[in-house]
Formats: sequence, structure tokens, C-alpha cells
Amino acid sequence: MRAGRLAVPPGERSRRDAAIADHLRALLDGGADRTVAAFAGLPGEPGGAGLPDTLRDAGFEVWLPVVPGPARPLSWLPYRGAQSTRRGTFGIAEPSETPEFPSPISTVDLSGRVSTLVIPALAVDRDGTRLGQGGGYYDRTFSILTGRGEPGTLVAVVDHGEFGVDVPRTGHDASVQIVVTDSGIFPTSTGDRAPR
Repeated sequence: MRAGRLAVPPGERSRRDAAIADHLRALLDGGADRTVAAFAGLPGEPGGAGLPDTLRDAGFEVWLPVVPGPARPLSWLPYRGAQSTRRGTFGIAEPSETPEFPSPISTVDLSGRVSTLVIPALAVDRDGTRLGQGGGYYDRTFSILTGRGEPGTLVAVVDHGEFGVDVPRTGHDASVQIVVTDSGIFPTSTGDRAPR
């Protein structure tokens, strides 16, 4: 899947990312919450590196993950624009600390600020099982929220051909309720059962 993503021509990638951004804005504009956790995409990743700016320009307060170290859940900082990021672990853009937030906040603290988390995935099946990059960072993070009874709404972003495929499930995998692709917004069967 990674190789397939990198083979997408730049013009097509831009078209898909713009469609994903339009669908995400439509989904998020339907709610009262103007604060969202999101991600800055890697090259070829659906949503693109500009996703945080797209959401911010649409009037959302955006929080991005900070990878604190191996085998730990994600921490979070507010996104203040591309100029206020640095390359973190794995080359992913992470927000820099600010006087207001001299260090990242925990996932538990984030849960009091956001109810929707927009996350990357390599693939998602119709039940909402998400295939990530293999590090387990998001799964560890979501297990904290689920264990506290505060899972929020998990929205995965993939290209349309990466949704509805068979994904192996393990006991620690978190399920997403909604999938946004370049073709639209799709609730998963987990999302059909999730409280709103």
C-alpha cells in the first residue's frame, strides 16, 4: 500500500487531498466542536501535509500529535501554522512548544479538549478496523481513551481504494467510527453502533 501511494502522480494526489479536505470540512462543520485532533501527513499519505492548515483555515483549533518515544502513547500540542513546527520522530511535522504550552499535553488532557480525532491509516475495513504504520502509537493512545470511557469519534483518512479491504485485527487495535476518502464520508459498522 505504501508503494501504491507513492506511485500516485502529484496532480492526482493533489486532487484526492483536496477532495478529502472538502469531505472532512463537511463532516466537521456538522458539529458544534470547533477543536479537533488531526495529523500532518507524510509524502503520499492521504490528506497531505497541508491537512492541518486546511482545518485551521476553516476555523478549527487543531491539535497535532507529538511522538514522545518508543512504546508510549502520543502527546499533543496545538498547531499554530507550518512555521511553528519541527521534524519529530519519523520525520513527521510536530508543533513546537509555546509559552502557553511549554510541553505537550497527555492524551487524557486532550480528551477534555476534543471529541473528534482525525487519524491516518494505511487501510480500514468496513467494521472500522484500522491498519496503521505498525508502531502502535495510535492504538496505545486510543486504548487510554477507551479505558476511560472517553473514546471520542475516531475518523480515519484513506484513499477510496484503501477502504473496505480485509484488515487483520489484533486485540489492541482500535476501531474507527468514520472513514473519509476522496470519494466521500463513510460510517463503519462500528460507527453505526457508536453513541453520538
